[in-house]
Amino acid sequence: MDRSILLGLDGEWTLSYMRDREYAGLAEKPRRGAELPPLEKLTVKVPGVFGQDLYLAGKTKDPYYSLNILDQQDYEDMHLFYYRRFPAVPGGRLFLRLEGTDTFADVFVNGCLIGRTDNMLIPFEMPVPDGLLTDENEIFIHIKPASAVSRLRPTPANSACLPYLSDMLYIRRAPSLCGWDIMPRIPSGGIWRSVSIVKKPENGIGDAFIYTVSAVDGGDSVLYLRYTLDIPCDDLKDFTIAAGGVCGDSRFYAESRVYGICGSLRINVPDSKLWYPKNYGEPSLYDVRITLYKNGIPADVYETRAGIRTVRLDRTSTTDVGGNGEFCFVINGKKIFYLGTNWVPLDAFHSNDIKRLDQAFALLLDSGCNGVRCWGGNVYESDRFYELCDEHGIMVWQDFAMACGVYPQEPEFYEMIRAEVKATVKRLRNHPGVILWAGDNECDYSYMYGSGVTLDPNGNAITRRVIPEILRAEDFLRPYLPSSPYIDEEGFRSGGGDGYGALSEDHIWGPRDYYKGKYYKSTLCHFASEIGYHGCPSPSSLSRFISPENLYHWYDEKILQNEGRYTSNAEWRVHGASPEISENAPFAYRTALMVNQIKTLFGGVPEDLTDFTFASQISQAEAMKFFIERFRLSKWRRTGIIWWNLIDGWPQISDAVVDYYYGKKLAYHYIRRAQQPVCFMFDEPEEREGKTCVRLCGVNDLQKDADCEYRVYRIGVLSLDAPEDFGKIKIANGAITLKNNESVTVAYVDFEDHAFYLIEWEYGGQTYRNTYLCGDPVVSLEKYVKALDITGMNDFSE
Repeated sequence: MDRSILLGLDGEWTLSYMRDREYAGLAEKPRRGAELPPLEKLTVKVPGVFGQDLYLAGKTKDPYYSLNILDQQDYEDMHLFYYRRFPAVPGGRLFLRLEGTDTFADVFVNGCLIGRTDNMLIPFEMPVPDGLLTDENEIFIHIKPASAVSRLRPTPANSACLPYLSDMLYIRRAPSLCGWDIMPRIPSGGIWRSVSIVKKPENGIGDAFIYTVSAVDGGDSVLYLRYTLDIPCDDLKDFTIAAGGVCGDSRFYAESRVYGICGSLRINVPDSKLWYPKNYGEPSLYDVRITLYKNGIPADVYETRAGIRTVRLDRTSTTDVGGNGEFCFVINGKKIFYLGTNWVPLDAFHSNDIKRLDQAFALLLDSGCNGVRCWGGNVYESDRFYELCDEHGIMVWQDFAMACGVYPQEPEFYEMIRAEVKATVKRLRNHPGVILWAGDNECDYSYMYGSGVTLDPNGNAITRRVIPEILRAEDFLRPYLPSSPYIDEEGFRSGGGDGYGALSEDHIWGPRDYYKGKYYKSTLCHFASEIGYHGCPSPSSLSRFISPENLYHWYDEKILQNEGRYTSNAEWRVHGASPEISENAPFAYRTALMVNQIKTLFGGVPEDLTDFTFASQISQAEAMKFFIERFRLSKWRRTGIIWWNLIDGWPQISDAVVDYYYGKKLAYHYIRRAQQPVCFMFDEPEEREGKTCVRLCGVNDLQKDADCEYRVYRIGVLSLDAPEDFGKIKIANGAITLKNNESVTVAYVDFEDHAFYLIEWEYGGQTYRNTYLCGDPVVSLEKYVKALDITGMNDFSE
């Protein structure tokens, strides 16, 4: 519990609601529950979200089943009234704290307006006036419909964005709530994070920022504490501030007299332990206690954790075929290879995010990632998420919450962004795991391609001027990237990338055709911060959200017969994720895209649902494995890959490798093997000494050499016309020491088209495995499954 929480207000509340036109007709606007007109009263839980509240109260059908999510759009214009009673609390400097409110709320206590919220993404604190509280009190929160508020301000003509986002560019909500290709449209509001009354001391520590000036592993490091005090008196001579920290047998302590409400304290740390990302060292954390003393007596205590680490981003704007460029994180002087996944909403109803966090984070660790990218279409994650990242050495690339749009370039909007960025940066800047701020997700792309004409993204004052001003003031040592991908002046002159990754960091989507096709093989970027491939959930998961009549006949049979093409039925389309059922809707293409990927690899599309989902999962697994290995085996020409994505935030057919119900697709297991710190993998065929070979590579991400013994087995040939010839025939073996933090050539093996290889190696007393499919399509689904069975690596779950 937060040190200042006096009374938690989570739990049972009463909820009433009415349409916007009905609210507009009220002569007297309600400020208490008793002042509401005759409305239905629901007993709901806070934190919660209106759409889910309706379902739990039996007012709507399960929003995650069949087409029911579309019913949520019927509630876009609702005013929400959340209210509850609470007992007397001890006096003092009291504040009401709202951790997350979606979005526009008037907040009343005992009929008195004490504050307003206008941003879903940040907390709000409102002073409770002296004398307002009695023995029995009521809090009453009126949340206005975001859609109604947004439509009061039409966006400028140049405001290109995704189709369902257009009304919401002025509104500071999670962009994906408007409807995204991975998330449903959830237009309703709610109190989605905790509510509490907090008490602040008469003399207190308002804020504390600990940053690293120099980091010497095992030696003398230097930290600085920058603090802000909340002291009402003018005379500060009686105050001192002290900071102490402990990490194992390493300790530090420093103190100073207070000369102003803002100040700095230099901290020398002997025998210091540094924070490193996973695979590069220990993620050492200091338990820090900052104490404000008045006349030698503690007046307030601020506790946090801190990691000693430096970070920089070595970056060029563009690159070329020769690899003349760079995009590489350097932590504590070490070059880092970033193996990450994009972190997207954990649930379409964001009050559920925290409930799903621990299980999702366990998957992140198990998959072998050492980093995440917090995608800009999401909310800012909970404190617990960043604490877990710190503890486990997970690097965090943090987008600010703007995505795929040209946002308003107006002073009023700048001020909204300033407030949001300042609040977010001050909340997260003590986390050593956060190694990068990014201004947005793909907004530079929106300037380039979103409106039919090419606009220069460097005219975006939000990411080029407003955000950097805040960062220079509040977090001046952490790298900043104005957009992802970032198209600076040089990038713009070069055309923003030639479609094959001329930017040093890029999102690799393209035509989404064969995963080893020209687009993917020709990518030049050093760092891919988005890349993914579709994979269908298992039949058991599909049956939980697709109705029986549409489960096995996922395609429209009439269109297939008459036009010879596959198109999904309405349920598959909506869970694909289209906010409308039309075949021509902007996001309706995604299931057909997945079908084409199956057809490319296997030469046809299975009609049996189990075979169909297995084929899709194989296609995704091979693609994701190829993407990751292509970047790893060319270390340090390439320096990182953040694949899309780990887990779904609602039941759908998508690029995620774990479905909403935590069902692991085949790709999850392939990724887990491809991301082993010490790993053997094959490159693509090449001509060598007059014959075609495939190169076996060894990659070691650890900071020590790895003595390995390896073996390569031919399992069989998977082409459609190949004879049945399966077994486990050894075709290569040997021993090698893989140098730390390097990728090296181990051996060459003769190329055999459509052969399926098993690689085994011993390291540290354990056996590890990987696979390789040689050549290009078409291959037999039946033979592929048989090869997996022989290796014992058939992890498909029906």
